[in-house]
Order: sequence, then C-alpha cells, then structure tokens
Amino acid sequence: MDFADVKVAVKPIIERLDHHCLNDIIDNPTVENQLVFLWEQLKLLPGLYELILRETSTNSARYRGIV
Repeated sequence: MDFADVKVAVKPIIERLDHHCLNDIIDNPTVENQLVFLWEQLKLLPGLYELILRETSTNSARYRGIV
C-alpha cells in the first residue's frame, strides 16, 4: 500500500489523540486497549493484518483483529 494512503488514513487518528488525555478518548487506555481502538479505526486499510504498539524499546503489544 502506498505510504501516502496510509498517511491519509492515520492523520485523523493522530489529530484526535495527539496532545489529548487518552483517558478521555479510550476506556482504560492500556496498550492492549489502545491497539483495539486503533484497529477499529484502521481495519479497512487493504492488507492490514496486525498492529504493534511499543511503549518502550522492551515493552510492546501486538494485535491481530478480525477483518
């Protein structure tokens, strides 16, 4: 998929989350719940099968939702 298309899909999500309190947007915003939230926003992207969110260089989670 062209990166420009990904950028178009991701931009509204970044604008919604950036510099906002995640607790006001996502119930119990653990990394796992953030991934579910992100998946719901992005699941229509062609070829998407997995999201990985890294909190630190040694702590991350991955989510493979149902398309």
